[in-house]
Amino acid sequence: MIPDSLGIAGDMLEIALFAAVVTLLVAAFLIGRLLTLRQQAALETSNAAMTQIRQEEQVRLDELRKEKDSVLKEAIRAEDNISRWKEVKEDHENLKLMQEELDAFEREESNRIDELERKRVDAARRLFEIQSALDTYPPEIIGEEEQWQGWLDERKKAIDSIERLRGDTQSEIDELESKVEKMRDEVSQLQEKREELNRNLREGETKLNATKEEIALGQRKIEALGAATEVVNGATIQFPDEALSVSVKEDSAKTPSSSDKLGMFRVTPDCLRTYEHSSADRSEEEMLADFESELTKCNLNYPTQIVRAFHTALKVNDLSPLTVLSGLSGTGKSQLPRAYARYFGIHFLHVPVEPGWDSPQDLLGFYDFVAERYRPTDRARALGHFDGRFAADIGIDQGRNWEKRMLIVLLDEMNLARTEYYFSEFLSRLEMRGPRNKPGAEADARDNRNDAQIAIDLPYAENEVPKQLYVPYNVLWVGTLNEDETTQALSDKVLDRANSIRFAPPEPSTLRRHSAAPKQLVPEAEGYLPYVRWLEWSTPKLSLDSQSQEIDETLERLAELMQMAGRGFGYRITQSIKAYISRYPGQDWRAPMIDQINMRLLPKLNGAEMSDCYAAVEDLRKLTQDELGNPSFASALGEAEKSAEATQIFNWPGYTYEEKASQP
Repeated sequence: MIPDSLGIAGDMLEIALFAAVVTLLVAAFLIGRLLTLRQQAALETSNAAMTQIRQEEQVRLDELRKEKDSVLKEAIRAEDNISRWKEVKEDHENLKLMQEELDAFEREESNRIDELERKRVDAARRLFEIQSALDTYPPEIIGEEEQWQGWLDERKKAIDSIERLRGDTQSEIDELESKVEKMRDEVSQLQEKREELNRNLREGETKLNATKEEIALGQRKIEALGAATEVVNGATIQFPDEALSVSVKEDSAKTPSSSDKLGMFRVTPDCLRTYEHSSADRSEEEMLADFESELTKCNLNYPTQIVRAFHTALKVNDLSPLTVLSGLSGTGKSQLPRAYARYFGIHFLHVPVEPGWDSPQDLLGFYDFVAERYRPTDRARALGHFDGRFAADIGIDQGRNWEKRMLIVLLDEMNLARTEYYFSEFLSRLEMRGPRNKPGAEADARDNRNDAQIAIDLPYAENEVPKQLYVPYNVLWVGTLNEDETTQALSDKVLDRANSIRFAPPEPSTLRRHSAAPKQLVPEAEGYLPYVRWLEWSTPKLSLDSQSQEIDETLERLAELMQMAGRGFGYRITQSIKAYISRYPGQDWRAPMIDQINMRLLPKLNGAEMSDCYAAVEDLRKLTQDELGNPSFASALGEAEKSAEATQIFNWPGYTYEEKASQP
């Protein structure tokens, strides 16, 4: 039996164990509860933080939404502005088109109003005639039908009689017009025959002169030999009573060579007999200023721009081989190149153009089959001296070294005959000469000169090489044009290859101030102007690098304006304009640009209908006034527009340069 003490101890142990278990359970519960409370506190802290973050993100999201709305509003506003700008631009373009259409409509309406006014006046006149006729009716006719019918029958008979008379008269008129037309044809044929007779007469005179030379030579031989009839080297010479009937029959085996046939080229023309040595070295600006001063002293009053335009046009002869001076007779066109050549020391050859010229032979000469030699003109002999290779081939004296000198050939009144007939081949050859070189270096360039040579028309033997002339760059070509009913207009081919300076009719006040004749000649140079110095003057004076963008933009606008008027231009004119601007004395490119508009572009618009070129001329007027700074030239364009309102045909009368314009 277990004692009681042990039982009590066991119970106590169980109680203690139970209490320990309960304590552990309570402790575990409390610990769990504490952990739960801590987790809840951490969760609440985390939730609070998340709530704070969510609120901040919400605020930021609201701000971003506001910024988005603001950006959208700005974008919408920008699109509205762009739309309005496009509408304004379209309205501006439409307004410009509407203005042009309105201007055209106003012109048409003005013409229509004028036509209606003429019709109104004509209707009023006819009404007055009818009223006058009614007033002359017989007073006894008061409305009875039989009386009216009788009067109308009489009137009808009178009208029929007048109609028959008109028909007979018209037949007579037609017959007379037919006779007049036949007479015109006959007159035209007679004029052609007269021109042919004149040519034959000139050829006869030339042959007569050649025969007289042969006669004189024969007479000298007669006096030397002292015989009446002689046989010399197979040539039988007879001496009849009349010297003009002398005939020379040469042996066919003694046919002269081409060099002998061209022997008359060896005679130095009078224009090349001056200047023994070169002139002193002076600057281009100094000589130009002194030249203008000497012109004024001699009562030759040319504006500064005219002198400088002429000087610069000659310097660009590598691109524009011809300089044309046009205008009314008596405005000093021929005096300027003559005075220029005299003062600067350039040989000068004056060539009066004749109405009958129709081939290059009129410039060069012809072959005389009677004398068996070529009869060159003064211009042909001068060109023969300046062509070194040709001169060496036929034995021309080169002691003066012509490639170092210069020559101006003036074709005076060149439009009396059709320029395309006698000078077209020259122009084509001149523009094929290649680059312009210094003397000495040019001889190498002449190896490629075949296309630029002008053939001499001779009867060559089979083994002979044809002779040809080459016109070097130190020969300058100038032509004058008169504007009257006896002259011919220049073609676009000539105008594209020429700088045309137009001498506009002077103002009445200018006529009063400069009515006195020239007092004296311009002083002659002491020596010739070396061609090398001329080439140095022809180097670009204006640096196009700094102003090339402005020049190119202006040329592009000019090309657009001319294309608007249906009169565009090509590369040749563009190159010539740039060369002219770069070689013009001074640094202001606007003055030579005005010159080129006046010389090259506006003459192309002559004869154009105002409906085609009105907008182009108006834009050109604004360009010259606002950007080229020449209100005087713009005013001249405006006057040309007003003058064309009556005929609706544009005509450019030329720009009268200011007499005392400031030099650039």
